[in-house]
Amino acid sequence: MSSSPKPSSWAAPGFENAQPQHEPILLPIKGQIPPWLSGSLYRTGPGTFRIQPTSSDNSQSKPDVSVSHWFDGLGMNHHFQITTKGEVYYSNRSSSDGRIAQIKQIGQVPGTTFGKQEDPCENLFQKFFTSFVPTPKTTTRPTIGADANTDVSKSFSKRPDNENISVTLSANIPGLSSHNATKSSASTGLRYLVAKTDANRLQILDPDTLKPLELTTYARLDPRLDGQFSAAHSCRDPFTGEYFNYVQKFGQRSIYKVFRARPPLGSEREGTKVKVDILAEIADAPMAYVHSFAITRKYVVLSIWQSDYNVSGASPPQHKDILSSLKPWDPKRDALFYVISREYGGVVAKFKTPTFFTFHAINAYDTPSQSDPSKDTITLDLTYYSTNSILNLLYLDHMRSADPSGESIEIPSARRFILSDITPPHPSTNPDTKSLSIKEAKVEFDISNIELPTIHPQSYSLPYRYAYGTHRAEHNAPGVFTDKIVKIDMKTRTWKTWGAEGYTTGEPIFVPRPRHTGRSSNPNQRNSAGDNTGVTETDEDDGVVLSVVLDGFEQRSMLVVLDAKDLSEVARAEMDRCVPLGFHGLFMGEKVPVVGTMQKARL
Repeated sequence: MSSSPKPSSWAAPGFENAQPQHEPILLPIKGQIPPWLSGSLYRTGPGTFRIQPTSSDNSQSKPDVSVSHWFDGLGMNHHFQITTKGEVYYSNRSSSDGRIAQIKQIGQVPGTTFGKQEDPCENLFQKFFTSFVPTPKTTTRPTIGADANTDVSKSFSKRPDNENISVTLSANIPGLSSHNATKSSASTGLRYLVAKTDANRLQILDPDTLKPLELTTYARLDPRLDGQFSAAHSCRDPFTGEYFNYVQKFGQRSIYKVFRARPPLGSEREGTKVKVDILAEIADAPMAYVHSFAITRKYVVLSIWQSDYNVSGASPPQHKDILSSLKPWDPKRDALFYVISREYGGVVAKFKTPTFFTFHAINAYDTPSQSDPSKDTITLDLTYYSTNSILNLLYLDHMRSADPSGESIEIPSARRFILSDITPPHPSTNPDTKSLSIKEAKVEFDISNIELPTIHPQSYSLPYRYAYGTHRAEHNAPGVFTDKIVKIDMKTRTWKTWGAEGYTTGEPIFVPRPRHTGRSSNPNQRNSAGDNTGVTETDEDDGVVLSVVLDGFEQRSMLVVLDAKDLSEVARAEMDRCVPLGFHGLFMGEKVPVVGTMQKARL
């Protein structure tokens, strides 16, 4: 065993450059992987943190270029392929080689950064605000904005790996198929992966090789979707295949455009035309950094927590990085919830609550109101922070630090909000957003200590009981973001954890055990408890949880398979290297789920 690092530096190896691995390698297994667990786990996040610039023959070597914030690490995607024999093959590929080549050439990070760089000298925010430059209607792939160093950027602008897009992954987004993608190229039936970030920028990836194929925006689906920002966490209805997100556009009338992309009825065939509905245009909400949102069977819920951009008039933020563009924290600024009808469109209700911040929605669902069954109540669960101070505590110096006196990252909780007595929409009513009265949201409970949450995929947008996520011990070092996996029982408000000293746990992914009985693809079926849900409580935690875990003692990573019922370890695939600490991923089984009957929409 290698010498043990200090506890406060356990995570530090996870913030170093990754070792490339384009060809799959077989990983040794401890334990036994369930034979039904076959498919692909994809992960995305930063893979390069430090770059050596290119030096001319007659010049001295230039200092390394280092990113300063965790969110600014240059992207890398990872593929863990699990076979029916219980084998695990691993590969990875950088998704930002064009951007890295540009950094090597000019000796600095071009374009936007999330955190403040030591020596920024370009007009940043260009990547996020490329849509201020008109795109010809005949262009199928919106042009990519040039960097300030125009001569250099011209040689890179057409490369599909010239941007840093590595926060979340989606599979087969309707209408975004790349002409470079191979049909059903993976054993899972995947045609393509889409990497997303919190800008209106998308990177299409080959699911087998992880090669970037193309850069595009949501305007490819519909020219109306021309905003600068978007949520990294889109929402996908598991029963209908509908895809939801918003674009945020700065202008004389700065707005959120909440949209839905619908594949043809019961189909996701290659090349089919999708229908895009603008469900709502919201102009009376603060323009904020909104990383995720939620859907129920009837509604979209857009939460505007406090992370407001400091903007005036039609101009986008004019600071050198995102964090510098945010307004100071205002304890009097209420957080807002906008409830939007999926069936008819339009904002049908608004709620407020004392200010807070979050990254992630856990789940949401609607039920008849107890006081008036003709109205609806939405239960909305989020990971809750009392302020947005965490954004400034994810600088790499802090996260690598062994100094116990530093400021601690706040421990988030699962907070349940109740949005009551919503009048269901009617075709003849589409109220003006500004004319709606703002109701008070009720806080039902907090369950401490969960981040990077996940649930059973067939409980999404429906009543549910269990959530899985990462957890952090309060006694740990200030810069530690996560050290355990947690399972929360929303019914009993209890939890259990898995982990060991020196571990840094990645986002857990829940994979249900395949069943031929006891599970319904119909979201309107009620389970034995009478809840309107497509999965019973017995089945809801019947499966495994996958997490990529960094062992700080051994300074190497592993893919861990946990029993979802009790978080006992089933198996692990051991690695000879550190996988950099990333953000999000998805699992695709050998058989892609069949899209159910399309919800009838009246737009």
